[in-house]
Amino acid sequence: MGRFSLTACVLMLAGVALHAQGQFVVVATNFALAEGANSIVLNEQTGVKITSVEKGTVKYVRTVAVLSRKGADAGLFSCGCDKFTELANFKGTVYDVLGKEVRSISRRDLERTAYSPDLASDSYAYFYNLQMPDYPYVVTYEWEIDLKNGVAFLPSFFPIEDYEQSLIHAEYSVTAPAEVGCRYKLFNMPDSLVEKTNANGIESITIAIDSVEAIEKVPYAGGLDLIVPHALIAPRTFALDKKEGTFESWKTMGEWFYKLGLGRDELDSKTKELVHELTDTCRTNREKAKALYEHLAKTTRYVNISLGIGGLQPAKASDVAKWGFGDCKGLSNYMCAMLREAGVAARYVLISTKQKDLYHDFPSHGQMNHVVAEVPLEGDTIWLECTAPTLPFGYVHSDIAGHEALEISENGGRIVRLPSYPDSLSMTSKNYHAVIDSDGSATLKVEERYTLDNYEWSSEYAKFPYAEFVKRTRRQSCISDGEIDSLAYDDIKTGIPEFRMSYVVESSRFARRSGSRLFVPLNVFRSGNDKISLEKNRKRPFVLTHDMRNDTITVAIPSNYVVESMPADKAVRNEFFDFTSKCMVEDGNIVIVQRFWVKRGKYPAEIAASFEEGLNAATDAYNDRIILKRK
Repeated sequence: MGRFSLTACVLMLAGVALHAQGQFVVVATNFALAEGANSIVLNEQTGVKITSVEKGTVKYVRTVAVLSRKGADAGLFSCGCDKFTELANFKGTVYDVLGKEVRSISRRDLERTAYSPDLASDSYAYFYNLQMPDYPYVVTYEWEIDLKNGVAFLPSFFPIEDYEQSLIHAEYSVTAPAEVGCRYKLFNMPDSLVEKTNANGIESITIAIDSVEAIEKVPYAGGLDLIVPHALIAPRTFALDKKEGTFESWKTMGEWFYKLGLGRDELDSKTKELVHELTDTCRTNREKAKALYEHLAKTTRYVNISLGIGGLQPAKASDVAKWGFGDCKGLSNYMCAMLREAGVAARYVLISTKQKDLYHDFPSHGQMNHVVAEVPLEGDTIWLECTAPTLPFGYVHSDIAGHEALEISENGGRIVRLPSYPDSLSMTSKNYHAVIDSDGSATLKVEERYTLDNYEWSSEYAKFPYAEFVKRTRRQSCISDGEIDSLAYDDIKTGIPEFRMSYVVESSRFARRSGSRLFVPLNVFRSGNDKISLEKNRKRPFVLTHDMRNDTITVAIPSNYVVESMPADKAVRNEFFDFTSKCMVEDGNIVIVQRFWVKRGKYPAEIAASFEEGLNAATDAYNDRIILKRK
């Protein structure tokens, strides 16, 4: 059966499946929605009913046609729960392509996530790993969640969950007493799709979308949230664990968090004495902050703690001191408490590691997932990442650099932006000197340097077992047989953080020998890549992240050889890409200098050809060869 006729069957049986549940919606045989789709969301219904700031329910129905193995994830079920949410009802039904029911799924069929030793949490998830031998099929899940002990987090409206997934119909409705209220923020969809009513003391909002074609997954497109229709929903007033607040503004939201932390920054007498031992001889507040940050690194570790309202409320500073561990909230609160005891101002700051900008017109809890400590010194503000205090003191790491954050104080919440570093300071460089013998073997003395966000991941190399480092080096180069020795690290934490490595490689097959010639690779640490071919007639913008590489290679020419040929110099430069490759002979050495720079930004689809040209030019240069001929 052809793809389109098969899809027609699926679309028609969807009506059967929905009608059988008393929830019939018109399902058209729209072949455009099958084009390029691995799954189709036939119908999604989310109904939120808030009865007070303390209680509510969420009812879900999701019917999906899984067309192929690539779309199998769309047929899985998962549902997160915690102290404030509880799975009340569940059932699932699977239909084959002819509309026949082939499987019934009950709550007892669901599995539950297991405990993790690095997690102290009352959060858990139910899931069902649906496995079907044949495609296509249709699966419907119906479930209900009780919101209890506080209504603050409402599910978002995000019906299209993956690329190559289309949608026929999705609807989200929420009702709430007028004194609680409800709010929404739309993305990639017009306000005309929203209906709002306010009658008899009940506010309601309904968002509905129809007929969304599948989106092809293409390189450099950014996240799915930049493309598909979705919405955030939140109440105007809320409560958690009987602690009421309002989303009227970021200021009022900050007031709630401030009250949540009151009294939790107290330290025991022993810790207070230790703080003064560490800081009383320091000459400046900056020195005090650095001493306490180093103490935090030596005496604590990160453990995620989300018990009840502890998912938002920091652990007591005295408890963190006693336990020797905490999550981002507890460790940051503990750090702030120590700083204040030392006479240094400090603030608790909420931030997102995923979202650069907060929605100024839509205060809500779900926009932040992390906490750091702010130290506002005269003429300089220091930001402390307390979950990874081995990072350099005052370094703003890549997950939060340049991000907006909510600063919490007695005055409530205030949006601030963390500093960021110029992209030009973040780079990798691989420099090596190769001495070649006439049989093609070589000794390479290698130096690698990593700065800023490249420093963050490369510094982990120092923790690798030696055997793992050897595997990594062979994997990332074209030297499969290399014997590696004299490995040394240098972790520079002052100023612009930098991680350096040096080592020696002995390779028996560095250059390929053929008759009287040696074929020498231009750059063994970048070569081996294939050219790319980007889609034609691209419609979506390019979302590029920063990438900067500066390499210098020196190859000593064997005494009985001369250079027969070298690659020509290459250069590709435009507003988003800069690549140069130069080869020259200097004092009996071949010197290769290569610079690769992709500039961060969002660029129009029209750059596809230029971007492909630049990347492929770089690939050609990295894969090129120098030919040496025996005299």
